[in-house]
Amino acid sequence: MSQDARARQVEAAHEAKRGTNEPRDKLWKVNPTESETYFIGLVNKYQWPLAYCGSGGVVINGCNPDFIHKTQRKVLEVYTGAKHLEKGEQYAKAGYECLFLNMRQAERFIVEEIQQFLQSAP
Repeated sequence: MSQDARARQVEAAHEAKRGTNEPRDKLWKVNPTESETYFIGLVNKYQWPLAYCGSGGVVINGCNPDFIHKTQRKVLEVYTGAKHLEKGEQYAKAGYECLFLNMRQAERFIVEEIQQFLQSAP
């Protein structure tokens, strides 16, 4: 199947899922991506109260976040493109605060940004 055909197939599936609680990106992956695996390592290293749920474990307004806070209404997304901006809007509508993480940042900046996000008032 060509890349264009696959993109059309995925977009059609997303359109069919609008208004449901099924993850929009369910067709994209089953296991953590390389970027998500890197952040799972950071979560474990710093013992942050976050759980990986990017393989469909949690659905908020039809969107599946990469990580969710264990006690607060906060989610983290590994930013890979414009589709994540739409997801941020959906999380906000459901009362969740969202932090977008960029793999291109140095680890110390990522760690500081996540720690500030986790310590901010919900």
